[in-house]
Amino acid sequence: MYILETYGAPAQMIKLAEECSELAAFLAKYTCEKLIDPAAECSEIEESIRGEIADVENLIYQVRLIIGSRRIDEIKAEKIERTIKRIKMERGKKKC
Repeated sequence: MYILETYGAPAQMIKLAEECSELAAFLAKYTCEKLIDPAAECSEIEESIRGEIADVENLIYQVRLIIGSRRIDEIKAEKIERTIKRIKMERGKKKC
């Protein structure tokens, strides 16, 4: 990938951390705005979130090329399965 080859793996990993931080900040801002006023107009924040998600996804793609995707996909599947099991257990407890 041209971008990865140009900037190198270490720089792109650092950039991913930066972009994740920016995304987290906008998500926190959005959540705070909505907690204060659920009817608040947040279209500018939403657009910023969209932009940060795009940046994060582009950089995640590059990092997957660096460290390998197969194991990531396996871990994702394991985590989804674990979460589904936990939800089912929690729902079962509520019925009792």
